[in-house]
Amino acid sequence: MSEANFADTAAVVEEKPAAKESFAAGIAALLPFARPAKLKLAVSGLVAIVAALLGLVPYWVVYQTAISLLAENQASQSYLWLLALAALGAVVVRFVLEGISTYIAHMAAFDIQFNIRVTLAEHLAKLPLGFANARRSGELKKVIADDVERLELFLAHAVPDLAAAIVTFTGLLLWMLWVDWRMACAVFFLAIPAFASIAYAMRKAGHHMGEYKTTQGLMNAAIVELIRGMPVVKTFNRDVDEVRGTEQMIQRYVNVVKEYSLDFLPFGTAFYVLLGANVLLILPVGGWLWTAGALSTENFLFFLIVGIGALGTLITLLFLFANLSHIASGGKLVTEILEQSLMSEATEDADVYPADATVTFDNVSFSYGDHQVLHQVSFAAAPGTLTALVGPSGSGKSTI
Repeated sequence: MSEANFADTAAVVEEKPAAKESFAAGIAALLPFARPAKLKLAVSGLVAIVAALLGLVPYWVVYQTAISLLAENQASQSYLWLLALAALGAVVVRFVLEGISTYIAHMAAFDIQFNIRVTLAEHLAKLPLGFANARRSGELKKVIADDVERLELFLAHAVPDLAAAIVTFTGLLLWMLWVDWRMACAVFFLAIPAFASIAYAMRKAGHHMGEYKTTQGLMNAAIVELIRGMPVVKTFNRDVDEVRGTEQMIQRYVNVVKEYSLDFLPFGTAFYVLLGANVLLILPVGGWLWTAGALSTENFLFFLIVGIGALGTLITLLFLFANLSHIASGGKLVTEILEQSLMSEATEDADVYPADATVTFDNVSFSYGDHQVLHQVSFAAAPGTLTALVGPSGSGKSTI
């Protein structure tokens, strides 16, 4: 890509307003792709919920063990072994069910990816030539290969991961509220500013998504064109200009990623830190209640052991939230291609084969987007004759 071409495309990026992706908009863009496999995804979600419930068993075992060890009449050794075996069995069955859930979700995701790619390829083959000419091959490659690939993250992971995180979080919350509502508030209070932080981070960085996708597509296109055109570049000694243009595209993409990261990371990191900082509330609140005789020793130990990691179940949401805008934006690009109008096909009454080898244009008009290059062109090129197309550069000779 030459510097002139880079300047033109860069100007387009500057003029094009960046779309701001929200969580709701992302879900709305991705749900249509999940509908063909909704049964498999539903089964995956149900299995993940059962696995998440089994994940609560070790917490219950810890609680029962603390009660037994601190009781006046300590439990027998056989009872403690029974608790240990219950925890071990729950962990083993949980991981088996998680594997089954993940397998089902991935099978559904791979089937959807295959169908989307086949549908895109068939749709592109029936689109007007102007659609392909207005886009670089690298941009279309990014949509078909990269953006469709990213849908796997949503289709194969969002359903089981969300189900597990929500069930575990809700189960621990209700359980701890039942044991001691004051300590439960200390455990889960920081979830409020944590989610406020991630929501603000997504809102602040969301306006970069449009420019991020555009520059990523232009960078991919520049790299693909440079590699494919390397023999020509070397033959005509154009390597300096072409490499410089590609380098500028890469640098522009890097700048956009840097701006996005600087907007997202401060509050996105705060989300992660706050979810692991509830010990700062558990210790002082629990210590105060325990010294006042309002909290038993076994319950204090329970909240210390289990409560510190209770919010860790939500950390998986950080990865999903951080990548949802990228995934949703790619899904919208796929949708935009599939919504493009196809070329009209010949009716059943039309002649399938021409009467002879004559090429005839009858009031043909053609445009690339809003730029019309052919205006009601009419001529006939008879077989065995020589027909010359004469005109200035840009008049539509190559289009014909």
